Amino acid sequence: MSLVDATGTGMFLTVSVLFFTRFAGLAAGSVALGLSLAGLAAMIGAVPLGSLGDRFGYRRVWVLVTVEVPAPRSPLTDRALSVGRVP
Repeated sequence: MSLVDATGTGMFLTVSVLFFTRFAGLAAGSVALGLSLAGLAAMIGAVPLGSLGDRFGYRRVWVLVTVEVPAPRSPLTDRALSVGRVP
């Protein structure tokens, strides 16, 4: 399963860089900073979320993280979400 996960993650990161630089018009440095901060946040959050999963069950923690807690909005996501919209 880890080969499939690694392949999917690598493909997603590659395509997201192309999308943000070519279609959203962001600078490559901004995209690199945003993806680096996202990776850092994932590394920092992995241990506490793993502990919560051990305590309360992984399904409950997954629902909490993906449904209950809205993702923080940043200028990078605001710009990407506005691509193709007519002002």
